Amino acid sequence: MITKRIRRDRVDPFFHTQAWRQLRAAYIIKHGERCQGLEHDPRQPRSGEAVRLELDHIIERQDWPQGALVWENLILLCRACHGKKTVATNIRRREHEHYYMRAARNDPKLSIMPNDVARHFAEQERQRLVDRLKRKAEIDAKRQGEP
Repeated sequence: MITKRIRRDRVDPFFHTQAWRQLRAAYIIKHGERCQGLEHDPRQPRSGEAVRLELDHIIERQDWPQGALVWENLILLCRACHGKKTVATNIRRREHEHYYMRAARNDPKLSIMPNDVARHFAEQERQRLVDRLKRKAEIDAKRQGEP
């Protein structure tokens, strides 16, 4: 089982809830202690004692609070893959805000309220999740078809 020391003063209280701990344990039991990153570096191990794994939200909780306990919104990542994903998401969020605000200057129908900008970004992230799940299903289907 995955064990790690947690500094409770730096961790969001959500991650100490019983619902999260139960979901996390069930997810790890079903999928095993293995990095699921699609862009995982093949030179690095996906599992083992040296690999620190983190159960991550594909669409971050700040972008989709209702998806915090949604099974399909979870992925088990090694620290390297988690860091890459977090950086990429933050870059996409900043770029989205920049382009959305530029578009809002030219289109009075677009709201520049922070909640509306975040909602639009979350919609894009949910579409990325749907696309990722389709791609993962295709990969799994190919693996099952191989000898």
